[in-house]
Amino acid sequence: MLKEKFTATKSWAARHPRRFVVYVVGAICGLFILFQLLYPTNTLVPYSSIEGFELGGSSKDEAIKTLDEKFATSKVAVYFKGSDSAFFKASPAELGIASSNKDRIDAINYPWLLRLVPGSIFWAHLFVNDIAGLEYQRNAATLDSYITTTFGDSCHLDVRNATVKVENNSIQAVEAFSGGDCNFDDVRAKLSSVEPGVQGGKVTISGDEIKPTISTKEATELATHVTDVIKNGIDVNDGKDKHKIPKEILRLWLDFAAVDGKLDYSFNVERSASYLGERIASVVEKPVGTTTVTLRNFVEASRESGQSGVVFNAPKMLSSIKTSLEKGEDVVAVEVDTIQPIIKYNRTYSPDDAELSALLKKYADSHPGTYGVSLRELSGQRRNASYRATTQYTTASTYKMFVAYSTLLRIESGEWQWSDPINGGRDAAKCFQDMIQLSDNECAVAFLKKISVKALTDEAHAIGATQTSFLVSNSIKSTAENESLLLGLLETGQILSQQTSRDTWIAAMKKNVYRKGIPAGIPSAVVADKVGFLDALLHDAAIVYSPKGTYVLVILTENSSWANIAELAGQIETLRTK
Repeated sequence: MLKEKFTATKSWAARHPRRFVVYVVGAICGLFILFQLLYPTNTLVPYSSIEGFELGGSSKDEAIKTLDEKFATSKVAVYFKGSDSAFFKASPAELGIASSNKDRIDAINYPWLLRLVPGSIFWAHLFVNDIAGLEYQRNAATLDSYITTTFGDSCHLDVRNATVKVENNSIQAVEAFSGGDCNFDDVRAKLSSVEPGVQGGKVTISGDEIKPTISTKEATELATHVTDVIKNGIDVNDGKDKHKIPKEILRLWLDFAAVDGKLDYSFNVERSASYLGERIASVVEKPVGTTTVTLRNFVEASRESGQSGVVFNAPKMLSSIKTSLEKGEDVVAVEVDTIQPIIKYNRTYSPDDAELSALLKKYADSHPGTYGVSLRELSGQRRNASYRATTQYTTASTYKMFVAYSTLLRIESGEWQWSDPINGGRDAAKCFQDMIQLSDNECAVAFLKKISVKALTDEAHAIGATQTSFLVSNSIKSTAENESLLLGLLETGQILSQQTSRDTWIAAMKKNVYRKGIPAGIPSAVVADKVGFLDALLHDAAIVYSPKGTYVLVILTENSSWANIAELAGQIETLRTK
């Protein structure tokens, strides 16, 4: 039956083609009109848009919600006249501006007459206009508060350079803003009259602009560049295996900062420490051993060598990773430092020479005052002699030798520089010389405070001067034995790592201006010494470069005299050389 009807229709269409086309077109138009008449009145026609936002097919409620959300997150950019960079951006709410898109959306309709035009639904958006626009409610108090908070009392805004940050698993530029000086009345007038749309708005004010030195363009270019160079990650080769560091990890380590006015990136040591420590440092590091050196009278008698250690160098590793990424390399070698074995000294000394020790005792017994004396020969017979050498004395200015030692440790490590300011316009180099040559107290105290009494005490104990302490209340204590040990280690090169440090110290002692003690008693010798005098205390600690061999002589006294110290030094030199 259906087949017969279809055949009859087909036959009729063949006999009346024009009428057939008219009927078909009419049917289609009828269907379009029916669809358009039934199209919901609360739904926007296809291709509808407001301020660039596509809303076609959305219900009016959805469109209102969308536009209200866009309005709430929009920004009003404020520019200085002639500037192409905003110096700040504020949301409407911050400026005390509120609005709703309800009226403008409710006013948009698909007219019934237009619905009767077949196919109008596809182009009706061209005739459906945003006739209502936005109505604004303004809060003057909110605006005034924002202006005061933003511009302060002087209507000045600091410039903000662009930078880069890592956020939401991506590397993003942070926009730059101009700064400058403005006029409160002008700013208030312009912001009071601005009419932001869903896309925000723009205000231009008069004022003196200060442009950022790092532009948004530069930050954007750097963000794009870094994203590209880390995209494949990098392999770290430890000599045996390769350890892959993926881009997701590299990205977490990134820091961005301006260097010499140019924005650059680096990898953060602290944030990378855990990852690199577990996967690389634990593999390549080796513990440092201990070399045991046995010394007899300051001369090495034997040595048992320990193994060198290997320490992972994280800062250098991160720098190498950056260099390799910039070169487009896929693999970078692990960076390590070799650490020399820790040196442990076992120091022994020959028994005191009987004849020299007898001389010291006889002299002390027959002269007024108390004495603590230590003699150590550094060449020749290498004799030792002492008298009450372990009795603690208040050091007077001989403590400055220990300050000199701790100062040079910090110079050698790079913690301090000779050019560092220390006291009264004097730098470390000048203060060091004045402290030793002139026994300058202000420089010595400045060094002492900068180092700390605990560190000075610990560093003295570390070299064996365990009877020396800066921690005693109202005084500094040491012994003739400790001070002679310090000078013996200095002269034989067993403290400080650089000969220039030792030479600087000894040269300053040779220029000591107080020469009435040991130097006066041994006029035939070059003497490098440091004296101390305080109330009844007179001390002299010296390295004596005698024609008959170098030795250390320390004479600590109370209620004696420089003449007695000189006389004792002369008798010691005479007995040594006979």
